[in-house]
Amino acid sequence: MQASPPVYAALKSLQWANEDKCNSSLRIASLPIQSFYLEPEAPQLARWAWASGGIARFKNHTYLFAPDADAGSRVPPAGLRSAPPLGGLATGTVELRADGSMRSWTIENASPAGSTKTSIIDEALIGVWLPTGARALRTHPPPLIRGVSAMGFSGSMPFSRLSPEDAALPSDLNLTLYGRSRWRLADMQASSTPAIAFTLTVDNPRETPVEVSLLVSLPLPFQKGMVRPANGAACTAMHEDRGFGDAVQDFGTLHVSRAADATECYAACKANVACAAWSFDGSACQIHTNFDRIPPAHNCAVVGAASGVRGDWGAEKGRLGRQESEDMGGGIGRELGDGTGGTEGAGAHGAGGAGGRRVGVGRVGGSAIDESGARASSPRCLSLERVGTHAQAGSASLCGSGEAAGLEVSVGAAADLSTIWTHFSLNGSLDGLNGQTGPHGAVAVKVRLEPMTRGSASVALGWRFPFRDFMGATVGNYYAGIVRDSASAARLLLDDETSSLDIEHWSGVSSCFIGEASSLPRWLGDSLLNSLHHTRSSMWLADGRWRQWESFSCVNVDSVHNDGERHVPYLMLWPASLPSKMRAWGDGAISNGMVQEQLACGCFNAVPRALDTACGRRMADVSAMYITYLLELWQWTADGALVKELWPVAKRAALWQMDVSKELGVPFQLQSTYDGLNLQRYNATTYNSMFHMLAMKAAAALARSSIVNDAQFAESCDAALERARSAVDQLLWNEAGKFYRSYTGADAIMADALYPQVSVAAFGTYGYS
Repeated sequence: MQASPPVYAALKSLQWANEDKCNSSLRIASLPIQSFYLEPEAPQLARWAWASGGIARFKNHTYLFAPDADAGSRVPPAGLRSAPPLGGLATGTVELRADGSMRSWTIENASPAGSTKTSIIDEALIGVWLPTGARALRTHPPPLIRGVSAMGFSGSMPFSRLSPEDAALPSDLNLTLYGRSRWRLADMQASSTPAIAFTLTVDNPRETPVEVSLLVSLPLPFQKGMVRPANGAACTAMHEDRGFGDAVQDFGTLHVSRAADATECYAACKANVACAAWSFDGSACQIHTNFDRIPPAHNCAVVGAASGVRGDWGAEKGRLGRQESEDMGGGIGRELGDGTGGTEGAGAHGAGGAGGRRVGVGRVGGSAIDESGARASSPRCLSLERVGTHAQAGSASLCGSGEAAGLEVSVGAAADLSTIWTHFSLNGSLDGLNGQTGPHGAVAVKVRLEPMTRGSASVALGWRFPFRDFMGATVGNYYAGIVRDSASAARLLLDDETSSLDIEHWSGVSSCFIGEASSLPRWLGDSLLNSLHHTRSSMWLADGRWRQWESFSCVNVDSVHNDGERHVPYLMLWPASLPSKMRAWGDGAISNGMVQEQLACGCFNAVPRALDTACGRRMADVSAMYITYLLELWQWTADGALVKELWPVAKRAALWQMDVSKELGVPFQLQSTYDGLNLQRYNATTYNSMFHMLAMKAAAALARSSIVNDAQFAESCDAALERARSAVDQLLWNEAGKFYRSYTGADAIMADALYPQVSVAAFGTYGYS
């Protein structure tokens, strides 16, 4: 075989530590499971937590199972319940599941504060053509389309790999589909590219040429199973503004009429130039005419329900929101996340600032984006554009490219998937649909591989939806200042040189977790790498603030104590994301020095009304963690200016820790992350005490630094630490059993009671043991 082309070779260099297989005979069903709360596949409440009701012991929730399997093992294959979310950091994501379906869509600014995620776009289809026939790369495809017999699955953030098996797909071609994102270590702007590439790699070990074609078809303007009702619907009433007493928002003149089906409702919107969005609940068709605000969408189980936003694939380009240039683009204040992309018109903190205070920025992104776009100008694209300033206004593009001696890229649009598939099945091309418009848009990439060669075909989905909303207010997306349009975003993942370097770069990162030279057990490295799945809930707002939900099913924002679970990976991979939160937490501290629990309160029901409204409970592991985070940031980034800026907050937090410990020497009756255990009922607990000691040790290290140089306060922290050590031994040590009690008054043991010791061990690495 001849040498492999660059993208092909880079993808084959990726390492995987998990695999499973999904067969076409497998039956999947949503069945009840007892849990406190969990994120459902299809949330039905907009502007509400993505959770199936409130927290309750032994409550039944629905979860995906394989009901025909043995009673003791009904867990479906890996990759069916969830898969690596594909897309840029804080840009929205899509999951390419083990059966080939695309689920959990959030690219159109879906969040608990706006529209729900789209559970599945069933007619979003990836297919492959060979002269012997066409197959959807799905084990359970839409009706009248032939899928494959089985699909092998592996997931390694931020990549997915599918290996189709079917009698119509010759095994010697080694067809493999990759879903890939663009992540780069310490480069937040590159990592926030709003795009996904689907790449099919092909081997030709034969003595004759081989033709293979890859299809990606998306019906973004026509979303089945989603409704956008103005005042509730037959499915489930929205919880929008519940409890706030606000008037119903104005979504424009509402035209409600009977319709035979969703297609008729879509056609009514298309024929009405005043229509911004449409919604069909199974019987009634609603037309919304406000291009600045449309109702948030949510999943609906009613048969035939569907909705969409005006703007077809291939249609004449429309005018983007009239406010974008002044509100989302140049001239606004931004908190720079990092300096990697360069800026024009930067203020005092300039391009080198790591999460600096707000500065004036004329344009964000710089030459790196423009040059890549120019190099990748060859890929052919199909786009849709949506007029307005509402959350789903903007654009999306499908672009195609490949690595082969013979390459043909065709684009097309149609009224339905059947038309797309019929044309593609003929010869792997969409030429018969070129120049058409419609709700279904597709790109086909046909490659011709010469004997004994390897190659690839890629289709990239790029998007740019600038107007992220939060409970009806526009907060915007930072990435909209990085990419100029959706086609540019897609092309960044199709440039051979850029893409191969991106993939090889991240392969080096992932090898630290799951490579042969890794010091971690393979299962642990795989778990840590794929724990980055949580990045799907992050937000990078237009003004530069980096924020994140605790989870989509527990909707507080940036709870300090829960951030401990993701603080370290951000610190290692994208440390520039952290200063923005540190400043906001500091700004929200109360006068006695206590750092408040979170930046917006909520959990399994109502979404907080606004961001950056500090709130929460008196907790032992919040102020303590804040102090620790500041020390870790300094150790990792050497950002002395940030330490100098935030030290007053950390010092007051340390004084608060001393104050709540004055009675016993350790915190007295405080809540903690483990709120289900109600540790605040006990005078002292080992977990809370360990966090207090951690805070004193971290505060002393900061005070002794050359930046702070406060030896007197460091000695006060040392004294508080020694008093706490004595108190823990006196109050909580069980001499007979040789263990620390979880709390005073009983001999319970808590497995995570010594968790703060992990951070103390890290201090030793940096000379603060």
